[in-house]
Formats: sequence, C-alpha cells, structure tokens
Amino acid sequence: MARKVEDLKMLQSLLKEMLEVIDGICREEKIPYMLWGGSCLGAVREYDIIPWDDDLDIIVWRKDKKRIEEALRKKLPERFCLVTPEDNYPYFHDFMTRVENKEYLLHEPTEADKAQDNRQNHVFIDVFTLDCTGRSQAEVKVRKYIYWFIWMLSMGHRYELDLNAYGGKATQFGVKLVTAAGRMIPMPVLMKIRDSFCTQIKPEGACYVGRYDTVFAGVKVKKKTKYDYHRSWFARQRLVRFGDRKYPVPAGFDRYLTHEYGEYMKPVNDSSTYEKHYS
Repeated sequence: MARKVEDLKMLQSLLKEMLEVIDGICREEKIPYMLWGGSCLGAVREYDIIPWDDDLDIIVWRKDKKRIEEALRKKLPERFCLVTPEDNYPYFHDFMTRVENKEYLLHEPTEADKAQDNRQNHVFIDVFTLDCTGRSQAEVKVRKYIYWFIWMLSMGHRYELDLNAYGGKATQFGVKLVTAAGRMIPMPVLMKIRDSFCTQIKPEGACYVGRYDTVFAGVKVKKKTKYDYHRSWFARQRLVRFGDRKYPVPAGFDRYLTHEYGEYMKPVNDSSTYEKHYS
C-alpha cells in the first residue's frame, strides 16, 4: 500500500532515484532527452536539485516521444509506472506524460485522487514534449491561442474544475461555456485534434519550439511565454553534474534559462513563486 512522503528531503531522494532509472533506460535505448525547467536550472546553478524544489522534469523531442514511452513501459521497475494522458481517461489532467512511483503519495488522497487511482498524487517526474511552434513570432502567437482553446475544451473532462482560478466573472463565464462544449466531445477525439495540431509545423521549417502540454507559465519571475524558444538552443545536449551523476541539459542552456528566469544565477529568495506539488 502506498504511503505518504514524510518530508522534502525524502521526496527529493525518491525523485533522484527515479531520474537515475529513467536516464539508464534512455542511455540503453539511445533516446536523447534533457533536464527541463527548474531541473535544468538546478543542474546549472546548484549542480543539484534546487533546495526547495519538489519535482523533476525532463523533455524529449516529438520524434522521440513514442520511443521513450515504449521503452519506459517495457523497462521501468515494477514499483514505477508510466502514465500518459490516455491512461487518465475518462478524465483529463494535462497533456504531459509522467513516470510515477506507485509506492509513495504526495499528500493524503482527496476524493478526486481516489477517483483517478491517485495518478495525480504519486511521486512523479514529468516527461514533457518539445514541439515546433512556428516559423515566425506572429505564427507562434496565433497558434498559442488555438492551443489554449483545445486545452480549455479538454478541461471539460477534468474531475474537478475550479472556476476561481480563471479571473473575473466574464472570464469564468467563458470558461464555463467552452468546458461545457468540451464535455460533449469525447476525450480521445480531443487528443487526436491536439496531436494533429502539435505536428502541423515540420521541424525543417520551424524557427521556434515550445511545449503544448499545459498552459501553466511556470515560475512567476517575469512575463514570458513557453512557446517561442529558439530551436537552436535545443539542437544538442551537454552533460552537467546533478548530484553525484551527470545528466543532459540543452547545449543552449544559457539562452534558454535567461529567457525562462531572467538572471537565473541569482536564486529567487521567495520559494512561494514556484508551483508546489508536495504538501
């Protein structure tokens, strides 16, 4: 039976163990991936997980998504499992894939957790997908709003929807209309629409890349978007020490982290600016 994580130190130790297993599988199968977001920042600035961070993220190119999912399903230890958006049917959480440790929970299960077999409550590592988002800033912006509409339709399949997270009454009314429409469209159909959208821009013609998995903006350091990264920043990887091992980060990590966090070598003193998963 799964038990609750006791403290942040224990959680970080579990995450590092999971990352080591994932890295070993990717090396064996020759699947390129990179540390992402705060995990990349921790590797570059701290040579370790950020002291207050409670999750780890990796990312793969769209062309390697199926390969890594098949390899992880086949080779993960029994205590771990792969959870894709399809595994969450009939509910929807987000479009990313996760590796989860079935033996540990982040918090006491809620009714929503129980209804979804604790798939959003296990200790996890997100496996994001890097997609081509446009050939120009204008195209990136238009596609961003198209994606947000697809995502909001899909939110109609959330087990619970907190309208208070969507600003004023006018915005909440719009969210209610779109999510109501989304509930009338089967989630597998929405997944096909989203996957088709993600592959419309071919790599050879794209200048910009980003993530089409959630609309959460990440660390609230500056106004930014996660759809207009330059493709060249992620064309290659380099190994950086992270704890007692080395893991791949984007070769253009300086440009990426500056875009994402500003003066990233200066720690943000207020850890409340980061999304929290553990409680």
